[in-house]
Amino acid sequence: MFHFSESTIYFATLPEKERERERIGKKINQRMATAIVRSALSRAAKTSVAPKRRFSSSAGHDDAYEAAKWEKITYLGIASCTALAAYVLSKGHQHGEDPPAYPYLHIRNKEFPWGPDGLFEVKHNEGH
Repeated sequence: MFHFSESTIYFATLPEKERERERIGKKINQRMATAIVRSALSRAAKTSVAPKRRFSSSAGHDDAYEAAKWEKITYLGIASCTALAAYVLSKGHQHGEDPPAYPYLHIRNKEFPWGPDGLFEVKHNEGH
């Protein structure tokens, strides 16, 4: 069971389970090394540009196209609202009839301190 080289003597003296663990450990190390190399190669193959963020609302759409579309919609909305406002304001509107001048509407039993009429009223007491 003993051989003349150091490595074979070492393996020959280890119990079976320890040899199995060591063999599995080497396999895992090889797989990890392969995965690290593969990952590094795939990262190197990719461009250095940051990835574009994709939201569900913009899936499959070009952002420049969408921006141009909404810019056109905005200008169309501004033009249509301006035209509607110009049309409505150009028509004019009817004024209601002036209410009858009832004599009891502007009765003042006591004069104001600043004069016979209110500050912002039309002077009705011209004859008094």
